[in-house]
Amino acid sequence: MPRRFITENYKINNNMIEIFDEAKHIQVTRNKIGDTIEINEYICKIVSIDKSSITCEIIGNAEKVGIPKTNITLYQALLKADKMEYVIQKSVELGVSKIVPFISKNVVVKVDEKDANKKVDRWNKIAIEAVKQCGRSDMVGVENVEKFSEMLNSLLSFDRVILAYENEKEPLKRVLREINSNEKIAIVIGSEGGFDIKEVEDILKNKNAVSVSLGERILRAETASLYLLSILMYELEG
Repeated sequence: MPRRFITENYKINNNMIEIFDEAKHIQVTRNKIGDTIEINEYICKIVSIDKSSITCEIIGNAEKVGIPKTNITLYQALLKADKMEYVIQKSVELGVSKIVPFISKNVVVKVDEKDANKKVDRWNKIAIEAVKQCGRSDMVGVENVEKFSEMLNSLLSFDRVILAYENEKEPLKRVLREINSNEKIAIVIGSEGGFDIKEVEDILKNKNAVSVSLGERILRAETASLYLLSILMYELEG
């Protein structure tokens, strides 16, 4: 089986693909011109190698492995650096399809646009490494940081929105009975400071949104994300 490499830094022209940030890695693994490798979802034959890039001919589609059956997007309010990185890494391993960081009223971390762009770049690198580690053949992107109002608008495109809220009494178990794996699902998790009640009300104005309890014990934000995602994957992927 050809060795597989994951990258976001590439260009495709007709049936040729040129890659950059994985070029050194490919050379270190002693691949040479004429070798067959997998790049993202493609089977490729190396046609040229230089110090900063490698050009390959796309000769087919790679086998799809590790791709979740269920489309789940995690909307995660910004967390402190180590916690946010942990959530991104582990949610990719668990099978999330996309991650959207957002800003809510009680977010502890304050970022300007420049800082946010740097963070998103780093988060995407962490997501790519997690994809490699768990053997997925799809890409998981971390989107740009959204304002709360932008997040509300983007949630309108989902079949079901599940908001984890510590003051909710509705058990997650009941909601799970109504969900099927064909739905496009969003889960919404707050920051260390939780959600303001007005934010909860605004999210629940979405006709496809429901607020759920994750149990009697109040979970840390990073625990809540992975707990809810794990349960959904267990119920919908099994």
